[in-house]
Amino acid sequence: MGRTMGKQNGFTLIEILIALLIFTIAGIAAGYAIGQSISGSSYIQKRLAALNLIQQKLDELRNTPYEEVISGLDEDELGQPILIDENALPGGIFKREWIVQEDQPVIGSKTIMVRVSWETSARADSVWAYTIVSRPFDVSS
Repeated sequence: MGRTMGKQNGFTLIEILIALLIFTIAGIAAGYAIGQSISGSSYIQKRLAALNLIQQKLDELRNTPYEEVISGLDEDELGQPILIDENALPGGIFKREWIVQEDQPVIGSKTIMVRVSWETSARADSVWAYTIVSRPFDVSS
């Protein structure tokens, strides 16, 4: 009078638990990958904004009379360093400074190095760019 095993329909409890475990692990891995992607995208946006700030300053310095091209940094009316945003306005996360070396690499030229740095909760980072400007030639002679 025992029960005979007939054809089973459905899944056993063990099969369901294993399937849930596999889907949970896959979900956690997908969530981690998405988080890393978002973090990387944010870093790239900050780096591009920093490069844009560098380009703005290099353009400004290239259009400044040679004698007036000097080292400096973004500062307020009192001469205190300020943090700027991606539009070079106060209140951002970026610090921009520029260093000018006289007679480098040759006499009558200046090497300009512009650095933009920023900090996030995860790390500090910076980007540098260089250019060279030369004393204008006197063509009237």
